[in-house]
Amino acid sequence: MDKETIEYYSDWLQHFFTDKGMDAPLAIAINTLVKVIVVAVVLTLLDILVRKIVVQSFKAFSNKTVTSFDDYLVESNFPRYSAHLVPLFFVWYLTPYIFSAYPLLMDIAFIAIGIYLVILCALVVRSILRTTKNYLQSKEKYSDKPLESYLQVLMIFVWGISGFFIINLLTGYSLASLATLGAVSAVVLLIFK
Repeated sequence: MDKETIEYYSDWLQHFFTDKGMDAPLAIAINTLVKVIVVAVVLTLLDILVRKIVVQSFKAFSNKTVTSFDDYLVESNFPRYSAHLVPLFFVWYLTPYIFSAYPLLMDIAFIAIGIYLVILCALVVRSILRTTKNYLQSKEKYSDKPLESYLQVLMIFVWGISGFFIINLLTGYSLASLATLGAVSAVVLLIFK
């Protein structure tokens, strides 16, 4: 659907109520509430459907392959986390149409979507790292290595970067200014140690 069609259908209820004599602010509020409910229901159904398709397809694919890496991907929930990306981009696309009358709510929704995307990406990376650790531990060459410790260090790094991105979304501070603040804090700690 093109932009004009989506705008027409997203504001149809509002125009219907105003044509019947309802006050415009009340019609806009009811229209927005109905859009939120409809998108939430569609989003939930889409999430369930996409998750089932992706997970089942990935399981069928991993059963046909010789390598065990994809089996470990299924165990670490990689397909399930990846499936959440489709509904997320769906709601990201529709957010301007849902909250067209409320710019502040639109900004808050985009921030929430951004935070969810950062957390989802961190979970996807975590599942890939766990898969790699489990796969390497199944090899005799790496069985005596402290792979769990390496995984924990990498996950601290991933969650630290995720935290920077979330702070950036919430406060608007750039990552460069946060890195500068971290460097200054390290220098101060060294000086006054």
